[in-house]
Amino acid sequence: MSIELTQAAKDQLDKMLSDDRYMRIALNKTGCCNFTLDFYVDRMRSKDELIDVDGYGFLISELEKPILDSVVKIDYGRKGIFKDFRAVMR
Repeated sequence: MSIELTQAAKDQLDKMLSDDRYMRIALNKTGCCNFTLDFYVDRMRSKDELIDVDGYGFLISELEKPILDSVVKIDYGRKGIFKDFRAVMR
């Protein structure tokens, strides 16, 4: 998996992460065939892989790693009335 971060995403990660907390990338099944990527702050678990992206720690579960084998660009910005992380898979 290759992860790219926009400057807006880096700015938000600076506010959210600490030494023992990382950003988890998790697959969420929607419907019968589709998935979305969820992002949330979490602690490392025994079967996680910690990936360093520009000095920021991202957690990926061992089970999800084969599915996430692509290039992901992560941005942070407004979506409707909310601000959130969003990903574009290439």
